[in-house]
Amino acid sequence: MDLLSWITAVFVQYGYWVIFFGVMLENAGIPLPGETVLLAAAFFACQGHFNLVIVIAVAAVGAVFADCTSTKSPLANARSVSAAARSSAAPG
Repeated sequence: MDLLSWITAVFVQYGYWVIFFGVMLENAGIPLPGETVLLAAAFFACQGHFNLVIVIAVAAVGAVFADCTSTKSPLANARSVSAAARSSAAPG
């Protein structure tokens, strides 16, 4: 099974849940291709398999849900701790 067939099968089987979890997990800090999921969903909406308004709404809900329920990614936390340490160690 090639990649395109697999992606199509996942979108057909799980529908809007693929969009929700793809965008949600990316916004939660997990390195997943959320934008690519949205591009594929827009393509399927153009082909008549999805409703574009629902695709946009599901993506927005997934992004907001991730922002409200998750902490920042470990890399972002490390940067903020490092910046706080530098600013507290600065003379002045």
